[in-house]
Amino acid sequence: MIIEKISGSTLSSEFKKYFWLPLNIKNAYLSIQEDIPNNQVHVFGDNFNDDGSNNDLTFLPRESHESITFGSAGLFMTSQDLAYWCQALFEGKILSEQSISEMLKFVPTGSGGNMDGYGLGVQRFRKQVTNGQIAYGHSGANIGTSAYLLYLPDYHISIAILINDMNHDCTETIVRNIVNILVKNMKKLKYADTDLKLK
Repeated sequence: MIIEKISGSTLSSEFKKYFWLPLNIKNAYLSIQEDIPNNQVHVFGDNFNDDGSNNDLTFLPRESHESITFGSAGLFMTSQDLAYWCQALFEGKILSEQSISEMLKFVPTGSGGNMDGYGLGVQRFRKQVTNGQIAYGHSGANIGTSAYLLYLPDYHISIAILINDMNHDCTETIVRNIVNILVKNMKKLKYADTDLKLK
């Protein structure tokens, strides 16, 4: 509401103007204000069912549901563009160094779960979630979706995990496995690079 009041424009237009166009992100849509492409991944939920079975909720009207997450989590995006956004954010292409420093001042949450601190719209993940690696980002879920977005500062790498089920256990397992594979391969590359330099 503040952005729209100050700019005299829509939130989706401001996202495009300041973020998507300068970063060449082509697949980002703000639900309610923009049409979501028909080729989106289908999402399923157990709404309307007493037996726990799932329905395809992809093309049901979104307004009442999507208005809950609108500006904070109402974006539809490919995992590739989301990972690119994360990389640009944490590598200083979006915010000033001072703003990044303020964003990463984490306050202990004491709430358990997957994070041990929260900054300005960013989580610091517990190391058991990331196989001992330092990682920032955010996770979240909505009807029919679950997402993890994380940045590994020691490796300057971003990862985006999106699944079409509201199941954080699944996304966390995928995160652990990808981080584990990534770190092993990065260490192999580092050792191989060291060997080449020694030769």
